[in-house]
Amino acid sequence: MVVPDGDTSPSTPERAAVVIVATVDDATLASLSEALRVSPDNRPLLLTLLRAYLDLDRVSEAAALLGDRRPEGFPKDDERALISEVLLAAGQAERALGFAAGEAPALLMLRATARVHVTCDGRSLWSRDTRSQPSSIVSWGWVSATLLRWA
Repeated sequence: MVVPDGDTSPSTPERAAVVIVATVDDATLASLSEALRVSPDNRPLLLTLLRAYLDLDRVSEAAALLGDRRPEGFPKDDERALISEVLLAAGQAERALGFAAGEAPALLMLRATARVHVTCDGRSLWSRDTRSQPSSIVSWGWVSATLLRWA
């Protein structure tokens, strides 16, 4: 199919987003980590490393990169959402709550999830594979929606 010039409609198949799955090898991670060690205030580099480690399911390494950094050092909602996601995955729900402050939808869901972890020993509940059980998904959705009202 030929797309007419000037047609920027995202609904045309030719303009559909392409998802590229890239993996970062250990050598690249090591060099980026070394660069962060030399320049610890490089927030974009830190966020890149956090995303890479999270995508590789190496959450303890991602959480360790945060050190004693505080939410105030991350002014953007998407930055705090990524950090909260890392901390939740690493089993640090209480700390994740601090980074999940804000009104962005992602932050609201992360805050609700962190509260479930803190109040219900959610780490053990979250670790179970409930994605294949529709009733569990509905239950988690109800719990999250209920906790949002408390936020």
